[in-house]
Amino acid sequence: MQYLIEALATRTRSANDALMQSSLFLFFVGALGKKNPPPKPQATFVSIGDVHGCADLLDQLLDKLTGEAPSTAIVFVGDYIDRGPNSAQVLRHLMGLTESHPGGVICLMGNHEAMCLDFLDEVPGAGEIWFRNGGQQTLKSFGISS
Repeated sequence: MQYLIEALATRTRSANDALMQSSLFLFFVGALGKKNPPPKPQATFVSIGDVHGCADLLDQLLDKLTGEAPSTAIVFVGDYIDRGPNSAQVLRHLMGLTESHPGGVICLMGNHEAMCLDFLDEVPGAGEIWFRNGGQQTLKSFGISS
């Protein structure tokens, strides 16, 4: 995450390079769903999806879960970024949760993260598709103008 902050602050790298080499994006590329084993089917868990950069709503939901079901495993089913104004904050929060609750928080990649990765991999037409689906808001949340 420090690399991303430094890259965005200095703007010495292109947006693509900054995002591809940041620990935050490497987190959802390489670790989501792989870092922790999935919960046993017999275990109770909560599934959360479609956060879409809404960190305030995610925080409210997690606060409620902490109060009502503190030891319940949480499976995030993707779409953390795009559309809302705080995609970067959402990713930082999820990264912290997976580190502080090993095995208790699992994050899967959604189609919006896949669109972002296609854009970063320079798949033809991927930028247009991602921007149409909120990619500009994600870049803005990282301090990158598109």
